[in-house]
Amino acid sequence: MGFLAGLVLYGVGATRSPYEWTTPVWITLAFFVVPVLVGLVNGAVVKLPRNGAEGFRIGLRSGGWAMFLYASASMMWAHYRVGYNGNTGGVLLVGLVVAITYALIAGVVAGCVCALLIGRRTKSTEPSRMRIAQ
Repeated sequence: MGFLAGLVLYGVGATRSPYEWTTPVWITLAFFVVPVLVGLVNGAVVKLPRNGAEGFRIGLRSGGWAMFLYASASMMWAHYRVGYNGNTGGVLLVGLVVAITYALIAGVVAGCVCALLIGRRTKSTEPSRMRIAQ
């Protein structure tokens, strides 16, 4: 579910963004806002009992793949617009490295948010903690 939310948010950002947006706005949107929302969606959808580590992996995969597809598509579109016909293998390799790096950054942010949300939820519903509180 978070993966689909990420794809939709990145798609809306790519197609409906004002031209006045500067680089810091794009960085904040791509590496913080969308991954946090992906992590929140994943954390809200994941059923109990799960632990924080599993939530991190879920967020990492969904946020990372959404960013990877967005970054890959953006670079392909930019390559098409520029019309570069030189060393295609080198361009592909650089694009792959950049897309993987971006995906890891966004995936870690989404994973941390998802893990924190699931970790808090599981701690508040643990039977041993509920008995102590009573």
